[in-house]
Amino acid sequence: SGKSVHEIDKHIKDAYRYDKPLVKVLAYVEIPNHFHIMLEQNIDIGIPTYMKKLQTAYSMYINKKYKLSGSVYEGVYKSVPVVSDPQFIQLLKYILRNPVEAKLITSSDVLQYRWSSAKEYYNLNEQKTITDERLPRELLNSNTLKQFILEQDIDFSLLEEIALD
Repeated sequence: SGKSVHEIDKHIKDAYRYDKPLVKVLAYVEIPNHFHIMLEQNIDIGIPTYMKKLQTAYSMYINKKYKLSGSVYEGVYKSVPVVSDPQFIQLLKYILRNPVEAKLITSSDVLQYRWSSAKEYYNLNEQKTITDERLPRELLNSNTLKQFILEQDIDFSLLEEIALD
């Protein structure tokens, strides 16, 4: 298993000190073949800069661990600009449902998946990577959050991807 988003995020913050953090991490999930991360930009070009550093740090880690070289990622990352509250809610639900959709966990374990920000929202002792300031307050309760994640009504029209250079 590789480093978690939390470990790589901490490495980026430690290695690249900025007057203001590049981004706020609002949500994330890692599954074996990809990850999703919802970011809020704090400074101009904060997200592209952060993603470059995230991908570089992870590639360096994998290459060192497995004595490899070169790129770990297949292509550029995909991005969905979030421009409305309904889109924010749909993206959050999509990200947090990923382990269930990938059949890595059952729906009863959705809040326990190790590589997800879900457990950080309602458990302050777990909060290491994310900021919950954008999350609707009602989702800071574990029962409400679980019900929210497991609702079937994701509006995929709000989640169309565009490639960024």
